[in-house]
Amino acid sequence: MTVYKPVIEISKTDITCNRILDGLIKNREYHINNITPEKKNLLVKIGIGIKPLNLEYPIIWYTPKAKHNGKRLLKLPPNLEIIKEIGEKKICYQFRRIS
Repeated sequence: MTVYKPVIEISKTDITCNRILDGLIKNREYHINNITPEKKNLLVKIGIGIKPLNLEYPIIWYTPKAKHNGKRLLKLPPNLEIIKEIGEKKICYQFRRIS
């Protein structure tokens, strides 16, 4: 049986996703405007990747109002950190709980 690790793999050429995740590491929050398909794909990867961690607070915040439809706020909970590992062709972002 394999052990599931909450890791998001992004290619080195994907500048938008790398910028979003690097901003989330540095500032612990990031505002996304104008949801494009690649940004939506990243949000889905984050949502699926952190589900096994059973966090008290969500990372992806949004309002149900129509005027905020294309905007999201990514905010790390206080007990979560992201570790960045650079590989040959991909960059891995690993989510870890802080005790």
